[in-house]
Amino acid sequence: MNTLTYFPEPYPDEDFRSLVYRYHIRTPNNSLADSIYELFEKKTKKLPLFPNKLKTLLSKLPDNKMGNLEKLISDTTWIRLIQIFMSKDQRIEFTNFIMNGSENPFQAYSKVPGDFFAESVRYCPFCLKDDYEGYGECYVHKKHQIKFMDFCHKHFSKLIDKCPNCDEKLTAEYPSKLLRVPFCKNGHDLTKKLPKDMTPKETEFKYTLFNLLCQMSDNWKTIDRDFMKLKILMVLWKENYIHYKGRVLKKELVDSLLANYDSSLLKEVSIDVRHISHNSFISRILVHKYNKNILFYLLLIHDLFNTYEKFISFEFPIANLIPFGEGPWECINKNCDEYTKKVICKNKRLPKISGGSVITAEFSCPYCGYIYVKRWNVNNGLNEKPMIKTLGHKMIKQILEKYLEGKSALQISTEVNCSEFGVRQNLNRIIGSSNVLKKEDRESVRQIIAAYLETSVSDEFQIKKEKYRLNILEYIKDNKNVSRVEIYKENQESYGWLKRYDKEWLETILPQPLSLKRPSKDLTTYDYALSIKINKISKKLYNEYPYQIKKHTILKKLSSTERSRVSKNQLPLSESTLESQIEPLQNYLIRRLPMAIKNLYKANYKNITLESIKKFNKLYRFCDLETEQTIKTILNNRSFTE
Repeated sequence: MNTLTYFPEPYPDEDFRSLVYRYHIRTPNNSLADSIYELFEKKTKKLPLFPNKLKTLLSKLPDNKMGNLEKLISDTTWIRLIQIFMSKDQRIEFTNFIMNGSENPFQAYSKVPGDFFAESVRYCPFCLKDDYEGYGECYVHKKHQIKFMDFCHKHFSKLIDKCPNCDEKLTAEYPSKLLRVPFCKNGHDLTKKLPKDMTPKETEFKYTLFNLLCQMSDNWKTIDRDFMKLKILMVLWKENYIHYKGRVLKKELVDSLLANYDSSLLKEVSIDVRHISHNSFISRILVHKYNKNILFYLLLIHDLFNTYEKFISFEFPIANLIPFGEGPWECINKNCDEYTKKVICKNKRLPKISGGSVITAEFSCPYCGYIYVKRWNVNNGLNEKPMIKTLGHKMIKQILEKYLEGKSALQISTEVNCSEFGVRQNLNRIIGSSNVLKKEDRESVRQIIAAYLETSVSDEFQIKKEKYRLNILEYIKDNKNVSRVEIYKENQESYGWLKRYDKEWLETILPQPLSLKRPSKDLTTYDYALSIKINKISKKLYNEYPYQIKKHTILKKLSSTERSRVSKNQLPLSESTLESQIEPLQNYLIRRLPMAIKNLYKANYKNITLESIKKFNKLYRFCDLETEQTIKTILNNRSFTE
């Protein structure tokens, strides 16, 4: 491997393609392909937007000649910006592609947004003049190659890729030849001032988004996709775009976003309103493919935070309020000895009866039996009076005693601090009438009330509970190390009643049950090993299997025992790995593209386009907008023209 004696230092904001081209023109090589092979050992005449096989270049440079590799990548490419929007696995895979290259570059380039970068190299006329005067030659500026930013961020002049006088292209395709002097092929001066046909509103909008983009790229070490998602979720929570159950209100978010920006402005920055309004796109927000939708997330961050500084510093806790507070809660029965005291330690959550945003709970006083119901709204909190469910045994006893004294329902309600309706309801339930008691009926009513009080469910239940609890506790105290079976045999009545009506308490005092089951096999190690196997199978299928990889495709490669355990939900890691390896149709279309191109070559197609692929292979008619753009980019890099 030959060591290079020379490699140019990058100029300010120089594109990596320009750096390689400047190396080429200073060598005796006849073609750019020779220089590319000399640097990267690749047989190609193209200068790709993102370099690869940098490890080969580094190995050929003298010690310390390259300087800081990270600085070179961040200064001359947009790689670090793209990686901010990638998942951890995607970043690792893309970094490996940049450093070592890949046998399948289509897969690597599929992670780059197809409509984000300009299709041809662009120049600013004023920068051409400054560079030629300052450095003696012109070069490509990295910041001029963002598609939506069609003017220079320094001079605010329109960027050009053709001569304004003769319409001659300024650079060759892919780009095999770049400008060295500020003149077109026909000798026209490119540095003359061009008309500024931009509206102030469009210019300001593009410039703001571009500044945000540059700030994120400059701070790539402190930002990643998880950090970005957390900040977005924080502000969405604060602005009530997240339901209290955790669901992000994505459609409402997109509707609000579109209401804040004119459709003409969004079109200027290559954001398709119909595309981001579609349900298929909305469902994927904050889930995956961040790297394919950089412009959308830039717009979202700008809309939510306004500035990069606020985006970085924004903090807001994502947490629900506790419905009804932490407790204990007070008794609201004015006739209870514990009135207004916080003696209710538990509340009972009731089934949803009032819609998704309202929670209903029941509160029962252990002293008077009074039960009331409260409703809590996630938006308004507690804004309703409690609803009374049961007056409690003490108040009912007072009502019955006063009724025997001959008092009316209205008088009783006043004396016991209860509604007249509540008094009448309980009198009708127990006695059968709520009218004023007549003298001739007093004795018969007295007997009814006496029978009710003697057989009061509340009192009888409490007496039984205390009695049976005591029986069990005394037996356990007198017989240490006793088993559950022995406790049951000696206290069948007490045990059976408590098992039915007071199971929670009974479980707290009983010894641990003896397990009769055979110890289950620890499947954790097995699960981990099978997940690795599934990964290996998937990678092999990806490289060899000509059809779309579906769930059953992978399962067929497993043994019957492995398939059975996966289907029985015994192996969570293997299940999640299996689901992650299922190939979406759009990914399959990208993977299948080299074979589609090969088949078209065999069919004597000379210039292969997306339309010709769709005619030849009907499956490609199901491409979404992102996949179509990616395919066009790949075809463009392969020297095909639309």
